[in-house]
Amino acid sequence: MADLTEAFLNGELEDEAICIAQPPGHEDGTARVWRLRKALYGLKQAARALHRKLRDGLGEIGYLPSTADPALFVRVDRVGERRYIFTHVDDLMSAARGLLGRDDLGRSLSSV
Repeated sequence: MADLTEAFLNGELEDEAICIAQPPGHEDGTARVWRLRKALYGLKQAARALHRKLRDGLGEIGYLPSTADPALFVRVDRVGERRYIFTHVDDLMSAARGLLGRDDLGRSLSSV
């Protein structure tokens, strides 16, 4: 089980144009607003942006989303061993056969 620290701050807003008022302490005396490029905690789009980033990153190391549940990612290695990663909000749970598979999984995830 792993908790992704600052997970929602890493999700990029792609298609969404979200603007916020100038935060207290950062006002410049104008009525200008700021356009967000990255997700923030509490933003409705934050979970989707995080999932998109996870999907892309896990896809780079061979994990594909399950057709049954898009929060479940599956990877089959050369000898047919299956490895699983289940995501829930900003938590990950992984399953692999044996300690070697688990250690290899940890190294793969650190590269995402």
